[in-house]
Amino acid sequence: MRNSGFTLLEVLVSLVILSFVGSVAGYYYVEGIRGFTIAKISSDIVPKTSNALERINIELRDCKDRSGLGNILVQNDRIVYATSVNALPNTRTLRYYSSNGTMYLDPGDGTGEYLLLNDLGNCTISADTADLDGSSGDEITALHISLGMDLGNGNDTTYSLRVMPRNFVHLAP
Repeated sequence: MRNSGFTLLEVLVSLVILSFVGSVAGYYYVEGIRGFTIAKISSDIVPKTSNALERINIELRDCKDRSGLGNILVQNDRIVYATSVNALPNTRTLRYYSSNGTMYLDPGDGTGEYLLLNDLGNCTISADTADLDGSSGDEITALHISLGMDLGNGNDTTYSLRVMPRNFVHLAP
């Protein structure tokens, strides 16, 4: 009499091999989904951040001391400045709100703030100074803005901008 079928050992070995192949395939499937998600978020964030940094660069490279108000105010969360562009006569403010992770530009004309960027994890604003004209005060040689963007799943990326003003501008005390 001939028995057809599999022995218990053959079934167990097949199950072990199948579970190993399944776990490896599952790992690569999950990693593929994770990579796609990060790429999708990055493809949404990069143009938005690039546009905001370009706008900030345009704003700050033509900054000048605020007439009647003194020098440029640079703090961790804002820059208050005037611009040498005649069409933009008001004192302008670039400000980061850590409470909701947004950066706004206030043109100072009473129309309110304009959203430049949201979903910021952090923002750092600073200035380098040096005595460029031999006067008693130091002038701003560069303004630094660093933006931390959250890509999800604990992945962050940082975008930095260094703007060197075209005019002699002084840092407010």
